[in-house]
Parts: sequence; structure tokens; C-alpha cells
Amino acid sequence: MTSANMPFFDTVAYCEVTTRKIDSMPKGPAYENCAGNQAHYRSIIGAAIDAKQFKESKVEQCAKASRSAYEGMWYCMNDQPFS
Repeated sequence: MTSANMPFFDTVAYCEVTTRKIDSMPKGPAYENCAGNQAHYRSIIGAAIDAKQFKESKVEQCAKASRSAYEGMWYCMNDQPFS
């Protein structure tokens, strides 16, 4: 597995759903923050995958278990709780 074929989350849909009650307008500040965070975590995860820091099975397990897209996946891959 590489960063090019790592698990994919639709961050636009994820951030729209998770920020709809927080932002008073579509794609407001909370959405922009969420999208930025997801892009950051995706790049970190991609770099870690390319550096072979995690086994493919762990990456796939955490992608399936994550309810908070890339951020939750990162915490899972590092065996840390995410609230």
C-alpha cells in the first residue's frame, strides 16, 4: 500500500455533515477548519504509509473502524483513544 492507493474518505461530505449544526452558513468556518484538519491528517498518514511505519492490515482495520475520517484513523493507527 502507498499513499496513492491508501483508504479514501470523502472529506467534503464528512465535514458538511459534522459541521452542519455548528456553522450558520454552508461551508462556514467550522467546515473550513474540519477540511483543513482532514487534509493535514491525510498527508501525515500518507507519509507514514509510504515510510512503511504501519502494516497494511492495521491501516485497513483503522480505516474501517474510523468514524471521524482521517483524524480518527490516525489515532487508531497509533493505538490512542479518540473522543
